[in-house]
Amino acid sequence: MKIIIHALTGLFSLLFISSHAHGHGIGDKPLDGALNMTPPVSCSITTTDDKKVIQVSLTNQSSHTWQLLSWHTPFDAWFSRFMSVTVIGGEKDGEIVPYQGALAKRGAPNAEDYLQLAAKASLSVTLDLAQAYELPSADYLITINPFELHQVDNKSKSFTLACPTIKLAL
Repeated sequence: MKIIIHALTGLFSLLFISSHAHGHGIGDKPLDGALNMTPPVSCSITTTDDKKVIQVSLTNQSSHTWQLLSWHTPFDAWFSRFMSVTVIGGEKDGEIVPYQGALAKRGAPNAEDYLQLAAKASLSVTLDLAQAYELPSADYLITINPFELHQVDNKSKSFTLACPTIKLAL
C-alpha cells in the first residue's frame, strides 16, 4: 500500500513539475492534468448545411493574447495536411482518405504567418473538405492534428491544443 501511495505521489509531483517547467497554465493556475485540465483556448468543429463543409473555431477564454503559427493548422487553407479523414464502417472501415490538396514548401516563418487570438476573442475558418479530399457517400471521422499556441506577453507559456474529433455522415 505504501508503494502505491508513494508511486501516486511521485506521479502527481511529476505532472505538476512538468506543467510548470513547460509554462502551461492560465494565469497562475497550472494545466497539470491532475488539478486543472481546462486550456486557455478551446477548439470546436461544426458541420454546415453542406455536409462536406466544416467550421473550425478557436475561442480564447483567458485574459491573455495567444498566437499560433498558421502553418499545418486549419488556418493554413489547403497548403498542408493538417487533418486526417478516416472511413468508419463498411468495407473500408479504418481506411485513411488520401490528402489531395497542395503541399507548400516554406522557409522560416515571417510575422504574417502567425495568427493572434486576443483575450476573450474567437477565430474561425470554414473548410470545404471536397477541395482536398475525395469523399464519396460514407461515414468519416475528421481529426485535426494538435498544434501549439504561445502566450504573446510570456513566450515561455505555451500549450498544445487538440481539437475534438467530428463524425461526418455523407
